Amino acid sequence: MKQPLKKHSFLSTWVLLPSLFSVALISFLLAVWFVYREKEIEVDNINNAIQFTSLLLTIGTIFFVVKTYIIQKEELDENKNVTQFNRALDIIYKQLEYSKNIFLVNADEVERIRKFTFTSKIIVNNANVLTIVFIKVKYELSLIQRLFNNSILERDDKEYFYKIFTSNIPYDFKILIGKVIKYLNTVNNFEELFEQELIDYYRDIIFNSVENSYELLEEDEITSDMVKNMYSSQIESKLIELNLLKSSSETIDRFFIDNNIWLNSEIN
Repeated sequence: MKQPLKKHSFLSTWVLLPSLFSVALISFLLAVWFVYREKEIEVDNINNAIQFTSLLLTIGTIFFVVKTYIIQKEELDENKNVTQFNRALDIIYKQLEYSKNIFLVNADEVERIRKFTFTSKIIVNNANVLTIVFIKVKYELSLIQRLFNNSILERDDKEYFYKIFTSNIPYDFKILIGKVIKYLNTVNNFEELFEQELIDYYRDIIFNSVENSYELLEEDEITSDMVKNMYSSQIESKLIELNLLKSSSETIDRFFIDNNIWLNSEIN
């Protein structure tokens, strides 16, 4: 994070400038004394001494102006950074107040689900709630990131504010997010795994349905093709939902990694 503003001192400048005037005056007097000693006091010699003295004074003036400009520019930049820092802090806490209301909507379901050990079956059974929660969190993080992307804040400052925001996400949400991300990061062949899980899910529905109680079908007689024919639109819709969950999970995970924020230590 940025260091506090430093107060620039003009002491060195105000010491240097009189010194330059003193050197110029001494140079002029020495030049006059030298030509006087050689008995060659002429108008040209005196003019040369004056021009030399003027040159020294000009160099000193230019140096003073440039140094003053640099110091003032540094102070303006630091003041601007402090203003941006304070503004960012205000934005963070205002957004947190708004976000609290969003997180409250699913708080009870999140508290229940986050206690599970996650498997593909748990994900499918709770796909709707999980997808909603992850989309919400992704949106909140993306919003904060967009607000800071165009700021002049340094990277360390941005990470500091991101950590403030994520540390204020409700505990149950952070546990849930961490567990789901950890599980999904271990999944290979996502589409195949969850399509089969959805087939099994709807197979159970068929097996336990009232209609089946008359037909007396055994569970192993309910084939995958039968399930797909009966629930094709539902399976397709659920796969879209699960892919949204996956993409949101990846975005949130990337945000954590890029900004040195770790949730895994909270879910061990």
